[in-house]
Amino acid sequence: MNIKLRITLRECEGALIRLLGTIERRGHALVNLSSRPAGGQSAARNLSLDVDCGGRNPDILVRQIRRLYDVVEAAWYQLPEYQAADAHLSYEATSPAMYGMVVHRRENNAAAEGGQARPGVGVNG
Repeated sequence: MNIKLRITLRECEGALIRLLGTIERRGHALVNLSSRPAGGQSAARNLSLDVDCGGRNPDILVRQIRRLYDVVEAAWYQLPEYQAADAHLSYEATSPAMYGMVVHRRENNAAAEGGQARPGVGVNG
């Protein structure tokens, strides 16, 4: 199940890393991330994350995210099926490591749909 997380996060050192680490350590896969400044709060950002829960309960993840010190607000909702299927296509990677994760996810989707995955490309290849 793919979900969208809406999180308001204070802008301070390590806040984003703690958030992403919590999501990853809880066994969820980040599909897409976007950020913009929060409206009236100059020292906060509104984050929108598409996350693949892999069958885990998103309520537990949001409860754990809300416990993080720099999180102001966190909520989730389920993505429509058409949007969840195409979420990885709109992702623009900013680092080679992230690009590898996206290529790997595209390979998995291509293989699942009966297409050919490119050998040797991806995180582990």
